Amino acid sequence: MRPFNLAQTKILERSYCRQHFEIRLRGITLLVALMVVAAVGSGSFRAAIRSKASRVRSEAAGAKARCGETRRELANVEAVSLQYRWQNELAQGSKRWIKALDSILRRAPNDVWLSRIQSAGQAGGISVEGAAGSYESLSAFAGRLRGCPMFSDVRLCSTKMAALAREAKQREFEPTLVGSGLELSAVQMARWTSARHIRMESLTPDGSPTPVDVKVSNSSLGRWKANKVMVQGSGQFGQVMGLMDEFLNPRMPVQLESFSLQAMSGGEDGSVSFQFVLTVYEKESGGA
Repeated sequence: MRPFNLAQTKILERSYCRQHFEIRLRGITLLVALMVVAAVGSGSFRAAIRSKASRVRSEAAGAKARCGETRRELANVEAVSLQYRWQNELAQGSKRWIKALDSILRRAPNDVWLSRIQSAGQAGGISVEGAAGSYESLSAFAGRLRGCPMFSDVRLCSTKMAALAREAKQREFEPTLVGSGLELSAVQMARWTSARHIRMESLTPDGSPTPVDVKVSNSSLGRWKANKVMVQGSGQFGQVMGLMDEFLNPRMPVQLESFSLQAMSGGEDGSVSFQFVLTVYEKESGGA
């Protein structure tokens, strides 16, 4: 039997224990290192996520603001478009009078002189006064008007024999403007008449403004005030016709309701006095 060395055994046990301790220590150290790396990586990842989320929220807020601005711009464009369409409808309402007046003038024979042409209210009628060189010319004029599809009932109200005479009488007028809060329309009328060398003698409101709700194709343009305005003046016939043409352009919310043209005494140069009744629309302050 071999002798047993207890000291050697103790040494081997201690060596074995030390090795296992070192292995476990390295394992623990590695585990701690991994945990530290994982914690650092997790913190960096969370910081990256928070930064990304912040950028996304900022971009979303910017996109929302741009969308709101775009919607407001579209709403403004739509409102301007609707108002232009409405003002174009007003211009078309004025067009009927100017078209009728043009039809009358083009059908007058050479020896028929028109001294007064006047619209006759809401019924849409027009009265014409003047003189003719013969009854044949007068009859031809009435026949031409009856042949025009614009006129449904042409009647000769009265005739009389008269000697044509003109009085050389100079008329002097001073322009007057009655205040009514219609400064814009007054300024525009002054521009139109000045450009054509037409004398605008007065621009007078007729009654109080009437509030109206304006709608175009079931879309509301808000609350407006309708002002009846009478405009009087005088000028060359061709220039006055040019002034009436301005009512066909929907640059202003205005409609020609009625008119009267009167040949002036001593007006060998073709001058006429005129009277227009207009409806001028003003947007109410604070209206939608």
